[in-house]
Amino acid sequence: MFFFLSKTLDLLLEPMWWSVGLFVAGAVLLARDSRRRKYGLALTLTALVLLLVCSSRPVAHQLMALAETDAESTWRPEATYDVLVLLGGTVDHGGISTHPSAEPLAAATDRLEFGGAVERLFVTYDLMRVGRAKYVIASGGAAFEGGPSEARVLTDQLAAWGIERERLIVEAEAMNTRQNATRVAAIMKERGFTSALLVTSAFHMPRASGSFRAAGLSFDTLAVDFHMRDASRWSDWLPRTEHLLATSQMIREFSGRLMYRAMGYSK
Repeated sequence: MFFFLSKTLDLLLEPMWWSVGLFVAGAVLLARDSRRRKYGLALTLTALVLLLVCSSRPVAHQLMALAETDAESTWRPEATYDVLVLLGGTVDHGGISTHPSAEPLAAATDRLEFGGAVERLFVTYDLMRVGRAKYVIASGGAAFEGGPSEARVLTDQLAAWGIERERLIVEAEAMNTRQNATRVAAIMKERGFTSALLVTSAFHMPRASGSFRAAGLSFDTLAVDFHMRDASRWSDWLPRTEHLLATSQMIREFSGRLMYRAMGYSK
């Protein structure tokens, strides 16, 4: 139920849909009610301004900077952790082949694509390569029915880069940060792990670390994939779809933090 609700709210938190809703409402008033044409015009103009503002670089970057403000890294470079926790969110599932005869995903570079948060994977590989953790738990389920789990894709890639398979643990069921935390907690308890390092993107770290604390885990954190930017020039107010995407992502992240705290999923 929580998963369904969170995904439904995702649509309601999209500035693009806010603009569409305002524009449609304004168009209806303009077309059907001559006495309220000024309200219809105001709604359509508001829709346009909202879309332009949310598509601007300064707004997107300021929201990203605000999201990353509380991203703490408490990791100890000299320590060797029992386990490193790698959260999903790095794989572009549109670039994955699901044909049963396909060669291992890690070797199928023409069918495997990573998204903007791929630094999570790179940092995990570097830490495992130099022995900063004994094991990795990769946590993340399948993005679509019949597709491979993201955890499997990530561990396949780490294995292809030379990390021993026996050091790679797959948690392939989690579909959100709450489930990442509870399922990883169960694996750590089962395996007797006592020290852990949580690796995720800076904007996601506050919600992720809060969820892991709520699951009763003790851990250090390593925030990666920073996107903080200084205030942009006025010329950068020109709208871009990439900035609209970033704004939408940050609005969802802030809303997710509020929801997790309200439901007791984060501490």
